Amino acid sequence: MYSYQLDYPIKSHIIEPDGIVLVLGFFDGVHLGHRKLIETGKKIADKKGLKLGIMTMNAHPSQIYGSEQTSVPLIMTTSEKKKIMDQIGVDIFYVGNFNGPLAKVQPDEFVNDVLIKMNVKAVVAGFDYTFGQKEVANMSLLKQKAQGKFEVYEVDSQNKNGKKISSSRIRRLIEQGDVDQANNLLGSVYQTSGKVIHGFKRGRQLGFPTANIESNNNKVRLASGVYTVKLRVQNQWYQGMASVGYNITFDDVKDLSVEVNIFDFDEDIYDEIVDVRWHHYLRPEEKYPSINALIDQLKQDEADSKAYFETLKK
Repeated sequence: MYSYQLDYPIKSHIIEPDGIVLVLGFFDGVHLGHRKLIETGKKIADKKGLKLGIMTMNAHPSQIYGSEQTSVPLIMTTSEKKKIMDQIGVDIFYVGNFNGPLAKVQPDEFVNDVLIKMNVKAVVAGFDYTFGQKEVANMSLLKQKAQGKFEVYEVDSQNKNGKKISSSRIRRLIEQGDVDQANNLLGSVYQTSGKVIHGFKRGRQLGFPTANIESNNNKVRLASGVYTVKLRVQNQWYQGMASVGYNITFDDVKDLSVEVNIFDFDEDIYDEIVDVRWHHYLRPEEKYPSINALIDQLKQDEADSKAYFETLKK
């Protein structure tokens, strides 16, 4: 898969001479709704004998066009999106640079000076896709301005349990700790990455050594609690359990921590970058009356986590 930064005016080296089918969206999470868009684009591209491209943005639309320029926590970073797009068969991954002039293009400019300049033969987007400043341009306007220039395919809302599958819905589920339902809507397991840093080393004293992982403040923050997870280090996945919270049994912890107890693992991985997949929510964070009570609960958490992974084998 090729990857390009998309600037305005459009640079000649990113233009496909034979044309391209382009799917538009922010794609935070690359969830099941997004995958329907990409699947639709792929079918059209195959039928036309063209490459399939994705156009996303380097910032959330609310940061680009919102009146308050608010920061929205992300389900996926751009690099994480790129990896998944490559895995599912996208040919070209365009990241629009909305820190510059591209953010100020008008609807006519977007059609004529961006899409047509890129030699787009067909555009695929969701029914509620908007573009340009103040989001005044919607799919109806895009179809109107594209007449005689390129085809436009609008994909209907994708629903689950009677509600639209959306990035905002998934963000709320993650923030509530409901990773089980979030993963159902994503079509994959929610994943975070971070560097292993030094902690208080209490886990080792309790018989449950943990990898303390530096948080990415730009991503959605998981609800406090205990989770069943997998952790990848040095290109190997391991089962484990994770605590997100403030270690409330101990009174001297003020900052949120993410700690993973990796099953059947005892290596020094400080400063390593690790990936964590959040499979299942076990329980909320609790304060225990004694260290022994905490240890007993950790043993139960370990047993419950291993039992969960056994169910995945069936």
